Amino acid sequence: MALDSFVAGHHVETLERFAYLCQLTTNAVSDRLIQTASRSKSARGSAKSADYIDSAAFVKAWGPRGIIIWRCVHESLVLRLNKLWNSTPARDTYIGAVTKISYQVLENPLLSKGTDLKQRAFHCIGRCVQYYSHTFTAKTTIIQNLQHYDDLSDTMAELLVACYNDFEAHQLADEVLREIGNRDFNGAQDKNSPKSFGRFLVHLSELCPKVVLKHMGILVRFLDSELPSVRSAIIEVIGNLILYLSGLEATNMQRHQITEYFELLEQRFRDNNFACRSKVLQVCIRLTEGSAKFPKQRPRLIDLIISRFEDKTSYVRKLAIKALTAFLLTHPFALDGGPLVQEELATKLRDVQEQMQAIASLQDVAAMALKRNPEVTVASPSPSPDEGVELDESEDSMELDEGTPAPTPSAEVEEPVLPGISEETLALFTQLQLQQRYYKDALRFVYQLSDAIPTLCQLLGSTHKAEVMESMDFFVAAYHYKIDRAVEGVRKMVHLIWIKDNTAGDEAKGVKTKLIDCYSKIYIPPRGGELSDREVTSQTVRNLIGLTNHATLAELTSLEELLGCMMHDDLITADVIAKLWSVYSYTKDDLPRHQRQGAIIILGMLAKAKRDLVANSVDALLRVGLGRLGRADLVLAKYTCIALQCLGSSGKRDKIPKAGEGADKQRSTRFPRFHPIFTQIRSIILDPIESDEWFPLAEQAVNAIYALSEQPDVVCTEIIREKTREVLQLTTPRTPEPASTPAPDSTDVEGEEGMAVDKEGEEASAVTTPPEAQPVAFSQRSGATTMVRSSYPLCQLLFLAGHVAIKQIVLLEIIEAELKRRRGSDSTATKTPSGGKGGGKAAASEEDELEQVTGTTEDEVADTIQHIRERELLYGPTSLLAVYGHMAAHVCSNPQVYADTVLQTHAALALSKMMCVSSLFCETQLPLLVRILTHSQLPTIRSNIIIALGDLTVCFNNLIGENVGYLYGPLHDSDKAVKKNTLMVLTHLILNGMIKVKGQLGEMAKCLEDPDRRISDLAKLFFTELASKDSYLYNNLPDMISTLSTGANAVSEDAFARIMKFIFEFINKDRQTENIVEKLCQRFRTSRQWRDIAYCLASVPYRTERTFKKLVDAFPLYSDKLGDDAVHQCMLDIISKLRLQGSQRPETRALIKPLLDEFEAKVKEARIRCAGEPDTTAKPRGGGGSTRISAVATPLNRNRRNQIVESSEDDGEEEEDDGEEEEEAEEESDDEEMDDISDDDL
Repeated sequence: MALDSFVAGHHVETLERFAYLCQLTTNAVSDRLIQTASRSKSARGSAKSADYIDSAAFVKAWGPRGIIIWRCVHESLVLRLNKLWNSTPARDTYIGAVTKISYQVLENPLLSKGTDLKQRAFHCIGRCVQYYSHTFTAKTTIIQNLQHYDDLSDTMAELLVACYNDFEAHQLADEVLREIGNRDFNGAQDKNSPKSFGRFLVHLSELCPKVVLKHMGILVRFLDSELPSVRSAIIEVIGNLILYLSGLEATNMQRHQITEYFELLEQRFRDNNFACRSKVLQVCIRLTEGSAKFPKQRPRLIDLIISRFEDKTSYVRKLAIKALTAFLLTHPFALDGGPLVQEELATKLRDVQEQMQAIASLQDVAAMALKRNPEVTVASPSPSPDEGVELDESEDSMELDEGTPAPTPSAEVEEPVLPGISEETLALFTQLQLQQRYYKDALRFVYQLSDAIPTLCQLLGSTHKAEVMESMDFFVAAYHYKIDRAVEGVRKMVHLIWIKDNTAGDEAKGVKTKLIDCYSKIYIPPRGGELSDREVTSQTVRNLIGLTNHATLAELTSLEELLGCMMHDDLITADVIAKLWSVYSYTKDDLPRHQRQGAIIILGMLAKAKRDLVANSVDALLRVGLGRLGRADLVLAKYTCIALQCLGSSGKRDKIPKAGEGADKQRSTRFPRFHPIFTQIRSIILDPIESDEWFPLAEQAVNAIYALSEQPDVVCTEIIREKTREVLQLTTPRTPEPASTPAPDSTDVEGEEGMAVDKEGEEASAVTTPPEAQPVAFSQRSGATTMVRSSYPLCQLLFLAGHVAIKQIVLLEIIEAELKRRRGSDSTATKTPSGGKGGGKAAASEEDELEQVTGTTEDEVADTIQHIRERELLYGPTSLLAVYGHMAAHVCSNPQVYADTVLQTHAALALSKMMCVSSLFCETQLPLLVRILTHSQLPTIRSNIIIALGDLTVCFNNLIGENVGYLYGPLHDSDKAVKKNTLMVLTHLILNGMIKVKGQLGEMAKCLEDPDRRISDLAKLFFTELASKDSYLYNNLPDMISTLSTGANAVSEDAFARIMKFIFEFINKDRQTENIVEKLCQRFRTSRQWRDIAYCLASVPYRTERTFKKLVDAFPLYSDKLGDDAVHQCMLDIISKLRLQGSQRPETRALIKPLLDEFEAKVKEARIRCAGEPDTTAKPRGGGGSTRISAVATPLNRNRRNQIVESSEDDGEEEEDDGEEEEEAEEESDDEEMDDISDDDL
């Protein structure tokens, strides 16, 4: 029924007024919110918070009213508006007013967030699109909003989805996507626009993937876009579409689409932008969250993910580790309960193949089965880790979720049964085929994980915490699934306990905290689960003991620190400790040795954090570890001694107390010399045992004596005396001649009783022996008729003497600190406050006198201790150690007589330790030690001596400094361990300023080319740290070039190039490069030097015009050398590098350009003159000048926690480059230093 025109006009006017009122209201609300937002941005602190609260309260109060208004607007659109307006333009005016209000609401996040206004606005726009031809306007508005407002991407996607799903606006979606697909973002001036469109597509593919799927033909071209943000968006869209397609009913077309999309993802693994590579890894992580397992594409994805472990970007490496962990946690091979034990899977695969071969003997059965599934072979040999496993590429690859039962043949396929063959036999054979494929796929997955573990172990040493923590998560998961070699990573994780955590807040846990959590998950089962408390305790003890099996010394040290932290966090319960003591105290022989050993190792570690743990069980330690079981198991006895040492410490190992520390901090528990602890230790040391395990036991036993005894020197004197009787097998005369030249006249501090610390803290003297029991010097016994049955007793005697000498030095330092502390406390107690004004000066003078007296007393204490160390320990007339110092020297001096290698090793070690005691003894025996170093055929002896020389350099720097050249010789040793130890010792000494480098850096630079990666990495670390010490490396560069380029020990030209390429990375100061160029240009001598110096010139960074001008001005010095292909190519490389160098400032490039043109013309002319032809394509050695070393992928970040602490002392002769105001002085000093170098140096 048609409305009367008057009535229709009245309704139209009412609606238009209503629309106008709604528009005014919306504008007012929006203006209010905009003003509040602007004030909030300019305000600070509480004012900003107040404005935000005011805005939120206003929106909350206005929300219900706005919903009422929009309900009215929506109801007006439900009316038949075509009956009210006679013309379409008039109707569209009202529609435009209503939709404008809707878009205005959507454009204001405060209005559309948290209320129903957004949905009301969606419905209004959708209804207008459906009934009132609003499609074009909606499309234009959506595109404009995406182009100009980057925060409306998600809202516009939701609007399009609402119109598509609720109002069948398919045309609107098609036109919007078609418009986006035809856009060209490569030339876009606005950088936010591509990101906005990308977020829109991603959100749209999440909400309504089938809309995007229709238009992927035009959207996929964006993968070739120059903008990484656009490529990343399409990658994420592809991932969403794969998840969508995998959830639909499987068809051939869908499988084909999924395959194509996976191929596109695989290509993006090699994208040149890290954001795209990281996005594809995020997509892979998300794919693992779905129900589909994608067995066909899974192996290929895992290989690509593992390849990203060596990506140059840390964030990509982190996501790659996270993706591999996600694939492991969601693996489809859960038929056998979840664990992926390689040996078990291989065994089951062989069993299945044997069953198949037994059934396949019936040819008809095999033919029928192959007709059903022609892509599966009957049986094949079990794959090996080296060969890998080939996956079937059939479209119907098995897809299994966790907990899915074994695959069974389809019941829908009907095949005619051959005579004499049952259908059950055919079904069994087909099921075995599927099982064979299942176990092959599982084995390949295990092999992939195992191959990735070595790289993940390296990533544990990264300096980026994110990838370290992801690696830890992977190893926890791999250990849970029992992956082979996962325990390697778990053991390496323990070293992370030394990393210092600087992370604050809840954004990420520190590596140390993460490590404790990981080890708790692995080795401490949670209580309250399936296991009872008793079973949890037993399992925890079993796991902790297992950590000690085959553990290295470094692993045990780190494990000790970790368990101390866990003890501090109360993660080790009292039940676990009691169970450990129960295992240790179990005296029956049926308990494996390693369990009892592991128990005492763990108990000793825990006792470092809680001393009472051992103090209450000393009897058990003496009965078990130092009793019958300990004598049969020397390893058990050794760790028992280590545990006993915890009684005398406060939890910190080998720390000498400072003079200013309080008595409570330093005081430790000590026992009298006749305590059962020392009786048992003495008994087990003096047992006639010939085993290599005796030496570490004796070391820890002596340590325990010095840690716990009130008179450790007296106890050790008795032990050494008894051991001497065993070796010499006789009682010596009462008054023997002294074994060495007597020391200058000195007063014996304590006489016969030795230098034990008594209760009153008196000074201690050397380890001595009474004259009536003193043995004859070994040098006087060379012609004795008594022969030692075996070299082991003598080895043990020398070992004891050497280690006691070292511990005696430590004891002297403790005594010195204790005496200084007591003197300091006494002087503090004598200081009393003065009363009145008149006594001020008198009190001040008294304090000055007291300080002088106290200082003098401290000096006397230091002098007394030094005298004992220098004159008494090895030169005192009653000193026992004096005998064995010369005994060790006598054995080392006569290797033909004492040819036993074990004896020679321990004699050299004892001699090295005793040389640390006295500078006099060191000076006397140093030639012998150096001769052993250069002539010994035993790598162990050479390693020990080079370490000892490092210690001697620290103790007696002036003495060893004259013979420092011997420290560099072992860098060329044939044994890798000797070479590595030498490099470590030199690194420590040089970086801490213990020795001065005088032309020997070239020898250390040769280690950069060592085939052993550990040695080359140590050398790189050394030069990296050395480069941070001002101009140390720069000052020694000429000597390095001379050593590497000339002489009989010069390296090859290619090795020289690689070394110099690494070294010149640290020569980056402009003043340094200018002087280097000027001086190197004067060093062209032989043809070999031409090429080497030219390569060095090509490696210099020419950042300034002055540096390059030095090279141009010196052209006459090397112009006649350009006939050499390598020299010419280096000059061409310099020209090419300067023309392509974009890091220079515009003014620098402008200054260099005319010089560069001039230099290029000169090089060309000289080349023609020297070579006779314009040949610019000559190839030098190694592939061409400075480019002869190809670009190498960025190496993995390595652990730097073992960096050597740099010395704060600088060489006074080095260049000081502290500021621009000293540039002229620096230039003069540089010139002087470089001029001091003779021409022969290079």
